[in-house]
Amino acid sequence: MQRCGARGWATWTVAVGAAVAGVGAPAAGQEDAALARARAALAAATDEAGRLAALKALWALGPKAAPAAAEVLAATPPGRVGGPLNDGIVDALAAMGPAALPAVLAALEGAGGDAYFVALNATQALGALGPGAREALERQLAAPDVNVRRAALWGLGRAGAAGHARLARLAREDADPTLRRDAVRALGAAGREGVPLLVGLLGHEDAKEPRVPGWAAEALVAVGLPSIPACLAALPDVRRPAPVRAWSAWALGRLQAKGAAVRPALVKALDDPDGRVRGRAAAALFALGEPAARVLPTLGDGLEHDDPAVREACAEGMAELGPAAAPHASTLEALAAAEDQPSPVRQAATRALGACGGASVPALLALVEGRDQELAAVAADLLRGRLAGAPPAEAGAIALVLLERRLDEAAVLDALAAKGWAAAPSVLGALDASLEGEGRLAADRGHRRREVGLRALTRLLGPAQAQEPGLVEKLRERLGDASAEVQAAALDALLALGDAQAPAAFAAACQAGAGGALERFAAAVEARPAALLPAVFAALRAEDAKAADGAAQVLGALSQRDGGRAALTGRLRELVEACASPRATRALRPIVRRLATTADAPALLEALGAEVRDVRRVAAGALTALAPATPGLIEQVVARVEAPATREGALELLSDLATEHDELRPRLAAKVGALLARPEPAAAAELVDVLEACGEDGLPELVRALGHAAPAVRAEAAGGLALLGPAAAPALEALVRLLDDPDEKVVRGALTGLSGLGAAGAAAAPALEALQARLGADSPTGSLAGQVLRRVRPR
Repeated sequence: MQRCGARGWATWTVAVGAAVAGVGAPAAGQEDAALARARAALAAATDEAGRLAALKALWALGPKAAPAAAEVLAATPPGRVGGPLNDGIVDALAAMGPAALPAVLAALEGAGGDAYFVALNATQALGALGPGAREALERQLAAPDVNVRRAALWGLGRAGAAGHARLARLAREDADPTLRRDAVRALGAAGREGVPLLVGLLGHEDAKEPRVPGWAAEALVAVGLPSIPACLAALPDVRRPAPVRAWSAWALGRLQAKGAAVRPALVKALDDPDGRVRGRAAAALFALGEPAARVLPTLGDGLEHDDPAVREACAEGMAELGPAAAPHASTLEALAAAEDQPSPVRQAATRALGACGGASVPALLALVEGRDQELAAVAADLLRGRLAGAPPAEAGAIALVLLERRLDEAAVLDALAAKGWAAAPSVLGALDASLEGEGRLAADRGHRRREVGLRALTRLLGPAQAQEPGLVEKLRERLGDASAEVQAAALDALLALGDAQAPAAFAAACQAGAGGALERFAAAVEARPAALLPAVFAALRAEDAKAADGAAQVLGALSQRDGGRAALTGRLRELVEACASPRATRALRPIVRRLATTADAPALLEALGAEVRDVRRVAAGALTALAPATPGLIEQVVARVEAPATREGALELLSDLATEHDELRPRLAAKVGALLARPEPAAAAELVDVLEACGEDGLPELVRALGHAAPAVRAEAAGGLALLGPAAAPALEALVRLLDDPDEKVVRGALTGLSGLGAAGAAAAPALEALQARLGADSPTGSLAGQVLRRVRPR
């Protein structure tokens, strides 16, 4: 949001100021025509560059163009805040001065809802439009959008002394710490005019927001050389609060361009009665080139001071000395570890400890493991800076800590990988991590430690490490971890040892029942199918139940992913054949059905002839799903009924098709009926079953079969009609004729068919009575005729 400074404000202001002054202005009496042309060009512009060129033409017209520029500001599309067009609009309006105020206020008043970006630009322009704009800026400080409120702060920074005074009050009093910080920075953006107020903020004490003095000191440094006189005047003035003097010394140390001019004042400040001033002055002198030996005694004494503020200031000074502070590392370590010290003191001591060099790493690692989470975060950040230059063994320990805290994980792993296998010893210990304590928190931390250890180790592994004594066994052991994340990380580590380890890794994961590892193995297979799929199929065919279950789980996960399905393309036949194992069948049936495509139909049709019924059933299930999209499938299946090897599987598939696809039944019934009509049809009973599954669509073929020359076909067809119930009434006449058939099986089949008709078969009563009389009521067939008679005779 900061728009004053290096962005090019001066360039825009000079250019627009010249335009407003009349450079390129139209001749008298031609302004209206020029304005109309500029507006037309603006309306015709289709991109940002064209709109910017049209705006320049508007700006050349002077204040008269302000309304048109404001219209563009109000129409700026979202996402372009801070672009050349938006910045140009704001700067041009500001250069136009008070004449542009009505247009800006109008744009601001019309901004609402999703148009907050209009308010951003308008608010920033207000600060340069004179006293009348300040009231509008004050109103924007209460805007609901935080970005608009921030824009109002920067506007106040351009609004003169009254705006600066308001910023100083906001820095002291606002409830939002982010706005307080931005108010201080806006004062800094005001340049020389804001310096006195910033110096006053150096002494602001606020327990709720103690960072205000530090922000003010940073703003003074940002102002640059104009800050030096005020800081030099404040430094020796003992009437000012000690924090003002201390932060003035801090700022002077960073304004190094005037080192020779400020050094005497800082040297004198080493004798200041307040330890904070002495500590800040010592650090500032070191920043200006003073030898460390000259300032160390002052800072070292301050570390032992009774006042926590002095200890904090001197510890911060030590942090600026870097490795030169190493002689005081033990004192800093004690301060950082002391739980009775205030948190700011401990954090400053930790930062100083981190600057002392490599010997501080163990202490920083201990702080990361401590109970103070803020302090642990400071220590972890310091360790992150050490990682690249640390020796391998130390880098491994640092990487584990950073990974546990989830700090820049990708960068940490890359830096660790660069250390090579030499970093492994410090990482290996994490594989067996078990934190002391009871309860879920301790267990979770232990799992996390093992997980990050495995992830770190994975980046160090390659095929050469497969021969490391005990390493493979240790990794396999972690596959049985209670944490799925640890299981997955252990599998990644095993796979990092090379594809040769894949079968053993997969088998170990299956035996451990490691769901997390198996999920991860599926992802690995997706990336490297040629290397890893054989291990899955080998396990699928194994007699070991756990191995088969694990393989089925991996294949199921693969079948749910696009990449996994691609990896299994062309291996459907292998999956189908694996269903020779009942355990695999249950898991693979839905997978095969999900994966099958019309291109797989030939292989699935061949599988209908498998010896194992489960294989046939899985193939039939997949073909059933494919049938509507596979032209000629019914004909191919019907043809396989004639071959003994594929007959059983083909018949089962025909029944499935009739059951699941109503739209296929008419064609299916016709093809099956044609088979049944042959002089000696194979599997007549099964063909009738298919026609029964076709429902009413199969009725005409069943009726036709009642007249077949083969008694067995007539008997099966007659009995099959019973399942159709009253819907089989069109077959009544033919069934009655069969009651006189010379073959008793046919007669009994006809009786079964008539029993299914119920009352719809009442017309058969005389024939049934005659049959019963002829055979005798006590004979088996006569008895059956009596039962059917009771079913069809109306009650």
